[in-house]
Amino acid sequence: MLRIVLSMSFLLASAIGYASCPQGGLVVGWDPYEPFQMEKNNQVTGLDIEIIQQIAARLKCPIVYKKRPWKRLLAEIKSGVVHVTGSASKNPEREGFSYFSAPYVSQKNYLYVVKNLEQSFATFKSLADVIAAKKKVGITIGYEYGSEFAKLQADKASAAFFDAAPDEKTSVAKLDIGRIDAVIMNEFTGAVAVADSKVKQQVVALPIVVTDEELHFILSKKSVSPDFLQAFTTEFKNLEKSGEINRLAAKYRLH
Repeated sequence: MLRIVLSMSFLLASAIGYASCPQGGLVVGWDPYEPFQMEKNNQVTGLDIEIIQQIAARLKCPIVYKKRPWKRLLAEIKSGVVHVTGSASKNPEREGFSYFSAPYVSQKNYLYVVKNLEQSFATFKSLADVIAAKKKVGITIGYEYGSEFAKLQADKASAAFFDAAPDEKTSVAKLDIGRIDAVIMNEFTGAVAVADSKVKQQVVALPIVVTDEELHFILSKKSVSPDFLQAFTTEFKNLEKSGEINRLAAKYRLH
């Protein structure tokens, strides 16, 4: 009798898990953004994806992946075609059509330099100090680096010391050969840039935080049910409490 009761409890729990899933599976939108969302060996992976996979496994939800450019991905969260994606920062527009998870990682942009030159930056407390010392700083075209950067970029004399490149990998290569003195990168995408650039010198972060932005998962208000939202939130909190999210974040972080 005990075995029967236990079996029925297990089946009921399983049924609840499946019932909370969106019909047809959990549609996970992703846009190549290493190391958060990417494709390796024909598999979708990355920090965001690994967290979602663990939550979906706990809820016994099959996953359907949809690769989209970021702008279209947000539009499909709004329309309900996509159920969830990650690496989203909060703003009022997105809050209108998305449920936000608690932040799962703080994405800080630091100034990175070649290790044997870091002492020459020891007296600097801010990006403005670095630019005032006429140091050449690498940036990525189209990226936003906060209000201090925007103010410096708007000043013609200061803007001359920013070196724009199409991607962080290019800036890291310039740093390695001495064409620039520092580069602004976040601790996650920077890890990918350093690895891909195959630099000869060690690259380290200065204790100067240019920006600090919290990232969240967003779920569609249009197509995600209250039951699934609650189940997702519960399992997210369980992963957080167990230390698994911190472990995964450390796996992808540069320092």
